[in-house]
Parts: sequence; structure tokens; C-alpha cells
Amino acid sequence: MRRISLSDLRVRLLLLVLTAVLPALGLFLYTAQDQRRLAVADVLSDTERLAELVALQEQELIDTTRQLLVTLAQVPELRGGDPAECSEFLADLLPRYRRYLNLGVIDAHGDVFCSVLPHESPVYAGDRPYFQRAVQTRDFAIGDYQIGRITQAPSLNFAYPVLGSQGEVAGVVFAAVDFEWLRQVEADVHSRLPEGSTLTKIRPDSTVLIQYPEPNEWAARPLPDAFLAEKVINEGRGVISQPGVDGVPRIYAFATLNSSLHAGDVFVIIGVPEDAAFGQANRRLALNLIGLGLAGGLTFSAAWLGGDVFVLRHVRALVNTAEQVAAGDLSTRTGLPHGDTEHEQLALAFDRMVEALQQRKVEAKRADEALRESEEMYRTLVEASPSGVTVTDLDGIITYASPRTLALHRFAQAHELVGRSALDLILPEERERAKLNLQKTLKEGILRNVEYTLLRNDDTFFAGELSAALIRDASGQPQAYVAITRDITARKEAEAELERSVDKLQKTMVDIIHTMAGVVEVRDPYTAGHQRKVAALARAIAEEVHLPSHRAAGLHMTALIHDIGKIHVPAEILTKPGRLTGPEIAIIQAHPQFGYALLKTVDFPWPVADIVLQHHERMDGSGYPQGLSGEDILLEARILAVADVVEAMASHRPYRPALGMDKALEEISRNRGTLYDAEVVDACLRLLLHKGFQFEQAADEGVRPD
Repeated sequence: MRRISLSDLRVRLLLLVLTAVLPALGLFLYTAQDQRRLAVADVLSDTERLAELVALQEQELIDTTRQLLVTLAQVPELRGGDPAECSEFLADLLPRYRRYLNLGVIDAHGDVFCSVLPHESPVYAGDRPYFQRAVQTRDFAIGDYQIGRITQAPSLNFAYPVLGSQGEVAGVVFAAVDFEWLRQVEADVHSRLPEGSTLTKIRPDSTVLIQYPEPNEWAARPLPDAFLAEKVINEGRGVISQPGVDGVPRIYAFATLNSSLHAGDVFVIIGVPEDAAFGQANRRLALNLIGLGLAGGLTFSAAWLGGDVFVLRHVRALVNTAEQVAAGDLSTRTGLPHGDTEHEQLALAFDRMVEALQQRKVEAKRADEALRESEEMYRTLVEASPSGVTVTDLDGIITYASPRTLALHRFAQAHELVGRSALDLILPEERERAKLNLQKTLKEGILRNVEYTLLRNDDTFFAGELSAALIRDASGQPQAYVAITRDITARKEAEAELERSVDKLQKTMVDIIHTMAGVVEVRDPYTAGHQRKVAALARAIAEEVHLPSHRAAGLHMTALIHDIGKIHVPAEILTKPGRLTGPEIAIIQAHPQFGYALLKTVDFPWPVADIVLQHHERMDGSGYPQGLSGEDILLEARILAVADVVEAMASHRPYRPALGMDKALEEISRNRGTLYDAEVVDACLRLLLHKGFQFEQAADEGVRPD
């Protein structure tokens, strides 16, 4: 017999049917649970309605009794001195009020003066709470539950004072309410509850006031279920399921009753047997489950039998065809009809798949032939390439070296390289860098144009440039490295020659700048050395504010010729010992523009002409010639302005003696942030006051073009 497995298609079909049945089962269970919840809510609602009904009954009793006693306190027969007349009057009245066991009057000393019910000996009631409260409050009073001394029955007494002509308490009229009458509402409610239900009313100290069934057995005693009593007293309202003292599982619902009769809260508890509360829900659930079971059984039977006829027969045909295909017979077909049903469409798709496999087998054979031709072509390209091609494994061991690789490293045969580490072909001092680049290639997949000093087999070396790429398999896993090597010896020699030419050109440019600076000093001998000193201080400030070295070098070059525009100023003005006139000052102030005109067409690698044009501009816009302000002034020009002012004030001029370094520093400090850039001033002060900058020493260092 064939063993049934969960992997069988028929079993899976049955599991699918079971999955379809499960939501209905879940719905039935949820509905039953919801009905049980509603049943619990009904019990709680009944309890709260009972509490409201009892509260209304108590209030109606209090209002009626108060009205009666207030009226009786004014009746002459009760205020006179004849007990018989008083008792007779009350006896005629008592039958109209069936809720009362007795009516009577107590004198001011606490002795019963008259009573509807007779008593053979004097009865003292002065110790009763209702009497004492009525006397003390001189108002309507409610007593406690008691056993009457005249009625000898459980009762609740009400009292109202009878006042004399002077307003003194002459006595107290009382009414004893039948305790059994008070129980009637609870008894009626209990009679409507399901069989086996309980109805209990307790005080906050858990003393039982009423207990149905057996109303007298537990009266005035603590509730026997201490856990239930504690939960009711602590929570005041709620529902709990637990067995009763008789062992019957019940749903206990409880609520708080604000009782006027008991001068505070009492608690009402209804206990309904779970069988009664959940009976309807359980019966409905049972019927639903039986119906679901029958329907499910029929469905499973149909699925088991129909699965073989409508599904498995076609599947077996497909399996047989698949086994023949696996054995290599691509000419086989399912033999099933091709139509519009799912099974027929599946058979059609399977037959087409086998046909496609047959076609692809033919195509694969052609592809193999094309691949061999392609490999041969690429091998020819690699072997004819002017660059060396090398393949290594992931550890850097050479597995293939092209003829050009052998030629570059001067090996005669490939086997001399295959099996060796590619690092052996690199200068030892550069092998650590090569290892890092190998790791980088593994991580990033490619490495481009890295220069190494490569070794030849004859112990000579050459400059090489290497690019590498990671070779991955079809799943994307790294398999090997392929490297392209080029001999760049000729290019490196050309670069060296170019660098020598650049250095020569730069030296020539520096010499030209010095020559231009010398021209200015010849025109203005009193400012001889001024430009060199300004250049030295400007360079130092630039480095202090961390200006990039290329820009600092450009500033130094510019400062050496920042006054070149003075060659357009007449010599007699430059050397005039006295105060200059207005026109002469205007000519002097035009020298930045003259300098700009001379330099703007020279292709310096720095903005030399603009720096010269702006070196007399000020941060607040008060400078010349353009009146620029703030960030509109180049940083190099702001540095040059501070260096120019400091050196000029500290040096001798034809029209005045040197003012000294202290005056120069006072000038830039006073106008920090106004005329001069604050950061530049701070850097200048640090250099001159704390870092020992000296004009003569710095100027003697000469030009540093960088």
C-alpha cells in the first residue's frame, strides 16, 4: 500500500479544504465567545437595575414614612395624656399601611407611651438609636435593623419628635417597618433569575443584609466567600467567575447601592450559574460545530475522490513525460489534449517547454562552437596587445602571462612566471603598497593607472603603469584578478623634462618680478626695501591664517611688486620732503590703477593685477581706487593692506621720520574690523608681539615661489 505523505498533491488539496473550513470554525468560536460576553454584561446590567430599584424603593419608603410621622406628630390624640386614646387612634390607622408592623409614641423619658400592638409590661425605648437621633436632631430619624421589643420581629424603625408648647421635645412618634416587606423587591427579582441563582446584599463590613435563597440563614453574618466579599468591597462594580460556597460555578456581578436606610453604601451581588448564563451560547455553538463537521466531511470526501479524477491523472502524465525528458529523450510529449482548462494549458506549456529544450540543445551546440571561436579570437588579441596581460588567483599567484608580459619582464617562457607571486615583479620597497592595492581591488572591483617600479628577469627595472580588475563567476563571487601592464619609461622621462622646463620658467618669472621690484626702488630710493619687507610680512600672515601654500606664494610675489604703479608717478613727487598738495596726493593714489594696467595682460598663475589694484581698499569702503568693502576685497589684498600699513608707518619717509612699530600696531589695532580685516590684524599682532617676527631677517630669506 502506498504511504500517504504531506507532500502528496491529494493531501495538500485536503489541507486546502481544511484551510477554507478554519475561518468558519473561528467565526463560530468568536460568536460563541461574544454571546458569553453579552451574557456576562446582562448579569451586570440586571445587578445595576436591581440596585437602582432598591434605591428607589428605599427613597419612596423614607419619603412616605417621613410624611406620615410629621402628620402624626401634630395629631391631638397623640399629644394628649391618654395612652388608650392614642393606641386606639393608631390602631385605626395601621391597617392602611401594610408595610408597618407597629406605630406608637415614646414619651420624653424613653418609655413607650402608646402602641398599636399591646404590651403587658412597660417597654423602654430610650436606648434605641432612632429615638436618640430624633431627640438630638429634633428632626426625622432612621434607626438600625433590630428585633422589636414589642413586635418581637425584625424591623427598621423611623422616628419624628413631638414638640411641646415651648418647643421642647415632649415625645417621639415612631413607625416600625416590616423587614419582610423590605425584602419583597429582592425576593421578586430573585424569583425571575435562572434556577440556582443567588441574590445577596452586604454592608461595607461584609455583613449580609439579604441572601437568597435562604434569606434568614446568613442575615447579620459575614459573607462566607471572603474573596468575593473583598473584591466587591474594593472595586464596587464588576464581574467575576468562580465557584460558590456550594461548589456551583457562577458568574457573580456586583454593584454599589447608595442606601439612605443604611447611612452609606451597600453592595448588591447577583450570582448566576454558568450553565444557565451560557446555556444558549453553548447550545448554539454545538449545533454550529455539528453542521460544520457534516459539511466539512462531505467536502473532504469530494476533494479526495475528485482529486484523483480531475487532478492526479493529469499530474501522472506530466510526471512520466518529465522522467523521459530527464533521461535525455527530448522528443517525448505528454499526450494530453491542449485546450482552455488549466490542466490542458499546463500540458500545452509543458510540451512547449520540452520543444524549447530540444531547440536550445541545438542552439547550445552552436554556441559552444561560437565560444571556442571567440576564445581563440580573444587569445589572439591578448597575445598581440602592446600591453602585458596577467591573470592571478585571489592570492596573487600568476596563472597566465601574455607574450607581452614575458617580454616586458624579459622571461623566455610562460612557465617561468606561472606559479610565482605577482609581487615578485615589483620593487621590494613598493610591495606593501601593492598588497593594499590588491585588497582595494578585491573590495571595489577595479584599480586604474597605478605606477610601480617593476623588475625584469635580468635584475634591471623599469617604470610601469598597472590597471587591474576583479574577475567574478556567474554568481558574483570573486575568482581571480586580471592586470594590464604598460611600460611608461618614455613618458616618465618626458614628464621629468617638462618639470625641468617648468622650474626654469618659474625661476625666470621670479627673476622678472625681482627686476620689476628693483625698477620701483630705483624710482623711489626712500622706499628701498619696502616691497621686500611687506612681502615677507604678508607671506607670514598668509601662513598664520592658513592660506593655501599656492595662494601664499602668489601673495608673496605680488607684494614684491605691489607699488609697481609708482613708476608712473613723477620722481619729484615721490621724493618730495614736505607735505603733498591735493593734486599730488591724487597722482600718488592712482598708482594701484597704474600697476593694474601694467600687470593685467601678464598671464600669472595668481590674480596679481587684482591684488595690486585692491591693496589700498578698506573694509568699510573708505579706501581707493574702487571703494570696495568687506568680502568684495580679495583676502590677499586685505593681508597686503595690513602688511603695507605696518611697514610704511614703521619706516622713514621723505616727508616724515619713522613713526615706529608701536604706532603701527596701535593703528591696526584701533581700526581692527573697521579699516582692516579683523582676522588678518589678529594674525599680524601674534607674529609681531608673540612669535618674534623681524622684518630684516624675513626679508633676507628671499623669494620662496613654492
